[in-house]
Amino acid sequence: MVSRLDELLTVKQVAELLKVNTDFVYMLRDAGTLPFCKLGHYKCRRSAVEEFMRNADGMDYSYPYAPQLMKLKGAHA
Repeated sequence: MVSRLDELLTVKQVAELLKVNTDFVYMLRDAGTLPFCKLGHYKCRRSAVEEFMRNADGMDYSYPYAPQLMKLKGAHA
């Protein structure tokens, strides 16, 4: 039996989890940020998506090919 963390998710399911569109998920894949395999269609392990979400805190992925630390508005240096 496959554990929940080893569950394979489709691009659409990943997009639903991250609350983004599928084009953005493909950009994350192309940038190497989320690992996928191709079994007919692209699949990503739930554990990889959850790890990405843990590591994404404080990051700006507006351009997934070059993520940056978020800049806080009104923060003084």
